[in-house]
This record gives sequence, C-alpha cells and structure tokens, in this order.
Amino acid sequence: MDTVKHVLLESPWAVYVVASVVVIVLLGLWVKYRRHKLLWRALVVAAVAAGVGLLAHFVDTDREKIAMSLARMARDVKAGRMAAIKETLDEECRGLKFSGVTISKAQLLLFGGMAIGDSKITLVSFLRVDTDTDGDKATSEVATNIFTNNPEIPRVVVVWKLQWIKRPEGWRILQVEIIDSTPQSDDLKNFKKPS
Repeated sequence: MDTVKHVLLESPWAVYVVASVVVIVLLGLWVKYRRHKLLWRALVVAAVAAGVGLLAHFVDTDREKIAMSLARMARDVKAGRMAAIKETLDEECRGLKFSGVTISKAQLLLFGGMAIGDSKITLVSFLRVDTDTDGDKATSEVATNIFTNNPEIPRVVVVWKLQWIKRPEGWRILQVEIIDSTPQSDDLKNFKKPS
C-alpha cells in the first residue's frame, strides 16, 4: 500500500511515462486503423494520468507533511527563530544521547539556541531524508549540511534520527537523537571530536 501511495501521490512520474507510452501507441494505432475506440482509449488513459497528477498536487501525504516541517525548521534555524522551532517539537519531546544523557524539550531548545547563536548558521541543507510512517507515528533519518560563518568550522554534517507523532495540529517531533556530527574543514588539526 505504501508503494502505491508513493507512486500515485508522491512521485507519479512512472504513471506519466507509462500513460504517455500507452497514449502514443493508441494514437499510432488510431492513425493506422481509424477506429474511434482507440482514440477514446487514448483519451481515457490521458485523463487518468491527469487525474493522478491533480491528486498528487492537491493531496499531501504524511511523509510530505513531515518533509515540509523539516524544510520550515531549516529556514527557522537559519533565521534563529527558536520560538518557531518550539512549535514543531511535541510537549513530550526528548533529546537522546546529548553528552550521554536524555534532555527535556526546554533543555533541547536551550542547547539549540546556544548552538545557533554561537555558530551563526548561514544555511541548512538536506543531504538525505528517509521517513517511514506507521499510522500516527513516524521515524526520519535526516542528514544535514549545516553551514556557518565560523572560519574554523565552516560546515558540519549532522545525521539526526527523529521520532514523530501525529497530533490534531499536525506532525510533531517526539524524540531527537544525533547519530553523527562531523565538522568539515580544510584545517581540523586543533579539532578533537568528543567521545
């Protein structure tokens, strides 16, 4: 079912390609034989493809809603808007493995605010986003490129694992875990990665 939803709503290009080939074949046969059934079938196939396109455009799947939340958070991080980020975190949100301990939502926001303030983040881009949904829960593994104006460490690649929960107001992050954080610089001689 997830594959069908993905093909029809999130990435309908395969439907467009198959429908285009079928329409071209049917039109070619219609030109050769002049049977109106062939023309009608071509029109039906084109209409179905158009319907799939409209459906994909107007229906946002849970995975797409989570992707939109991530994009909004990236913009908020760049702009230093911690209050806006707070809206995406569930009231029960926890951070795991931050210096070996679990931290609360308030501590997570404080930690994030300090990191944003100290680093002067200029851009957050996504290298990879993999999200699996299961009813009202979802898990995302997100690899980000975080660019700063800090000349010592201009870029950090961070891999996050996010647990989401669907609330009436939308998808909220229930758990944040940093899987890996690697500074990227030409000169890392003085950098020591915490163990």
